[in-house]
Amino acid sequence: MSDSAPQHHAASVAYEALKDLAHTVREAPPAELYSLTGELLGITRVLPDVLRKVGVLVLARSEDATLDSISSGHSARTEIEAAARHLIAASEFIDAAQSRLDHAAQHLSELAWPPQPTHARQTAQRGLAATAQRSDLAAAQTVRLSDLAAPSERYTPPAQHGTGLTR
Repeated sequence: MSDSAPQHHAASVAYEALKDLAHTVREAPPAELYSLTGELLGITRVLPDVLRKVGVLVLARSEDATLDSISSGHSARTEIEAAARHLIAASEFIDAAQSRLDHAAQHLSELAWPPQPTHARQTAQRGLAATAQRSDLAAAQTVRLSDLAAPSERYTPPAQHGTGLTR
């Protein structure tokens, strides 16, 4: 087992956890958004440090590197320096994202959401809404039926008018 296996395993576990978070975050209750943003802020505080350390390690081990292919036309040293610059630039972008996340966390800390209804309460609320909707529909149908009945009540047969057919 190489000496980088624990680091690779840790990075793989972090990737899987973030991928899982990306799939489940849409179901997060609003009251959890502040703490979730705080955890994401923690990630953005650590990740730039990791990227910088990888960049430094790439530069420190540059004497051991050889090009895998000659298609690029560059030397191994040129490729190493370019990789290190990109890692540093990526860490700077994440630093900027950290600042934005920090602002978002500050805004979220000022908010409060009512407790989310439990599954049973949501089901009961849906049932009440459906009952109210059926009640509204029944009332609307009753009104329509009474509108239809009203003209027949106003109808007076011709015999009561004193006029009728004569022979």
